[in-house]
Amino acid sequence: MDSCDSSSHSIGWLLDVSVEQNCAIIWVKTLEGKILKLVDIYQPTFYVLPKDGNTGAALFQALSQQSTVRQLEWQDKFTDLFDFDTSGKKRLICVYPESILHYKTLERKLEHDPRVSQLFNADLSHIQRYLFTELKIEPTSKVEVEYDKNDLRLIKISKINDEDLATPPFSILYFEIHTASSSYNIGHDHDPIREITVRYRQELEISFEGSEENIITDFCKYVLAKDQDILICNSNHFGYKNILFERMSILGLDLLLGRDEDSNNKANRISGRVYLSNNSVQKDLNLAGPNRESAI
Repeated sequence: MDSCDSSSHSIGWLLDVSVEQNCAIIWVKTLEGKILKLVDIYQPTFYVLPKDGNTGAALFQALSQQSTVRQLEWQDKFTDLFDFDTSGKKRLICVYPESILHYKTLERKLEHDPRVSQLFNADLSHIQRYLFTELKIEPTSKVEVEYDKNDLRLIKISKINDEDLATPPFSILYFEIHTASSSYNIGHDHDPIREITVRYRQELEISFEGSEENIITDFCKYVLAKDQDILICNSNHFGYKNILFERMSILGLDLLLGRDEDSNNKANRISGRVYLSNNSVQKDLNLAGPNRESAI
């Protein structure tokens, strides 16, 4: 995040973060109500604890010859939260994959490598890793950003500790999905969407009906036209975006719900908006703590 002559500054609220290849996409809603899409470099890493010193050297050498590994280095890290004296540190191999596309492949190979004793930080999602270890700012926070106005590259971001505790000015759309049955099971393609009802601000509730293809297409057009920041699904049985996207996939619909028209990653087709379920107050980003150990 180096400074540059063409830099610009804005103040607003951190709305959303997504990760694609080796870039983090940061969405900020400014004081003026505009949406900024900023780009930051993202480098995934994880740590490997070898069985012993001899196998560690051999493992390091083997990994250095992998085309999917960008960089390796030895680091001394604490691996036990209750052992913080100097002797508690262990010698770990820090692995920098060439891209997030190779991350899981490397992880799976190392999980079955007899030279490996344990992996650390490998269960963190890429969004978790970027938020917790690099950005270090939680979504909805008020922030000041400096960025290159030519390519929208993030130069600097800092949290503003504002005494005003007012809710961030994000626009919200509420909707409900109705299928042919009372519940929906992922993987079953014989339960089409029959209706989507929508409520936006003080406008009258509207319903999208007809063929399933038209329902989903008209709903997506409505979302893009209203350009809301947060989508909240009130369906109790299936309040997650994968139901809607699964039906799109089954029907062969290549539709956009997000703001990132340039994204090559279909998983980010809602990037730039927050998607919440009726019975959840967190974004569907797996923000719970990792199952595997963490290295500090």
